[in-house]
Amino acid sequence: PLIIKPASKYGGKGVRDELVNSLDVYGTLLDVAGDKDWGNLPEMESRSLLPLFQSENNTSNWENKVYSIIGEDPEKNLCMLRSGPLKIIRKAVPDNKAIYELYDFDKDPLETQNVFGNNAYAEVQEKLKVELDTWWKKQGERYPKEIDKSFQIR
Repeated sequence: PLIIKPASKYGGKGVRDELVNSLDVYGTLLDVAGDKDWGNLPEMESRSLLPLFQSENNTSNWENKVYSIIGEDPEKNLCMLRSGPLKIIRKAVPDNKAIYELYDFDKDPLETQNVFGNNAYAEVQEKLKVELDTWWKKQGERYPKEIDKSFQIR
């Protein structure tokens, strides 16, 4: 969940169901500040939340999905894609293998039933798996080859 109270000139009150990422706050701040070119930057992963503030029905262009990644080593990290009511998780293991989990929030909001491998989800499972693997690979290519540990908090 994300709670934001925009200034009144940016929209009314309400609760939205769209999926957002904390990265989207960055794009929103740039948008509010009047920067019109930030969205054209090739590596920008943020979106502006202003369209969601300005209209209850302005969701036609909103891509209702979010990605997340934990870990600096592509051989050991954990990432996920939430798309609508579905969430796929990818746990990297050595030798470019991975362990996957898939959850359906409409049927299982507490994420207790992994449906990865369930035939009823086969088509959407493969689509989400390919999408997440593609994103994971792209993120891995962006990782620095060596991490400067002098900036880590001890």
